[in-house]
Amino acid sequence: DSIGGIVACRITGLPVGMEGVETIEEMNAVISMGADLIQGYFTAKPRPYLLQALPQQLLSDISRANLDMVSNFSRQKVYIVKEEKTLSLTDLSLERYNILLLSGGDVTLIGNPDFPAAVSIRIDDHSSCRLTLRDVNIGDVDITPCIDLGKESILELNIEGNNVFTGNGIRVPESAELKLTGDGNLAINPTFTNAYGIGNDYQCTFGSIISEMSGVLEVNISGENCICIGGKSSESRHAIELRAGAFKSTCAASNCVCIGSYQGKTPVRISDMMVTVDVRINTGTMIGSMYGKQDVRLKNTSVHIFGSGNKVAGIGSTGATEGEISISDSSVDIGLKGWDVIAVGAAEGKLSVDCQHCKMTLHCEGNIALGMGTRDLEATVSLDNAGVDMDVTSTNGVLFGCDLFYSTMNALNIRRDGVEADRDTWFCVESSEQ
Repeated sequence: DSIGGIVACRITGLPVGMEGVETIEEMNAVISMGADLIQGYFTAKPRPYLLQALPQQLLSDISRANLDMVSNFSRQKVYIVKEEKTLSLTDLSLERYNILLLSGGDVTLIGNPDFPAAVSIRIDDHSSCRLTLRDVNIGDVDITPCIDLGKESILELNIEGNNVFTGNGIRVPESAELKLTGDGNLAINPTFTNAYGIGNDYQCTFGSIISEMSGVLEVNISGENCICIGGKSSESRHAIELRAGAFKSTCAASNCVCIGSYQGKTPVRISDMMVTVDVRINTGTMIGSMYGKQDVRLKNTSVHIFGSGNKVAGIGSTGATEGEISISDSSVDIGLKGWDVIAVGAAEGKLSVDCQHCKMTLHCEGNIALGMGTRDLEATVSLDNAGVDMDVTSTNGVLFGCDLFYSTMNALNIRRDGVEADRDTWFCVESSEQ
């Protein structure tokens, strides 16, 4: 009878009212059936006066029930932003929009952190716009990105308050540019098999990613082949530039790049910020290119990388590589455990590692472990006014793997087998007598 009455009201355009609602379960049920109005002891018992307002908890329960009802509808409804300056994400979701399309302008999107909205944001091809997110919570957007930049589009994403993306992150295709600004916080929690936070998946190239937001950018990721910030590769001169604030990441994946790329020489520039990474992976690189040339520069940055894996590199690559890793005016703390671990460097190749005016604490523990340089001793390592505290625990360990070594150090604490190592043993495999 209730369903028949609702259908009749919908046909005639009348609002649907449901009486006798006494529990939250009954309220959720009638709202899911399409009720517009409800009455009963759950909302209020009879009183000799009119209520001026409903309790906040009741309003929250009603809003949640409506949002849950909306998220259960399979739909493709696009809201095209025209002259609007401010939009409510909750209102868009309640009106059953699931796509917000921007073609330009300056728009502020206001959300409710307590209620995730299944509304993805798309930036039109060849457009340039500024979007402010204020306490936005986006989730349950199927396999589409929470924000998807179009071809040759430019987006300034201004972050205010606390914002959360769940399900997927921000896609920045090869020809697009993303710039993050603002003093708010943004947490991205991708959940798909080949997930990414900002950039593109491990099989696709990405464009320019610049972050100048002073708040916290956080990516917590898990899956098969994962990227926190980056993608397969990038031809952009400003591929990844993180210039302020803090970046935090936790990663549990089979293969993972935290900041950088899977292939190709991808510029990574990190300055004036704090980076904290905690990983549990099979194979991966935390900062750099996993299978490409290195082009990494850290300046005035505090880096903390901890975790474990089968084959894992802190800064650099787990395989053969070339290029340059430059660290200046920074503090680097890396602690890794696993079968095959590298703190700063690569397995082999003519790699240059240049550290100036910095403090480095490197701890590697594994069957095969490398502190700095490459295992084939083809690297060049330069330390200028650097304090180094290195501890390599391994049956096949290399402290400094390089054919050229330049040093002007303030402090040096190198230990091998629990005993302070002299210069002749800095470059040797553990079992060697050289």
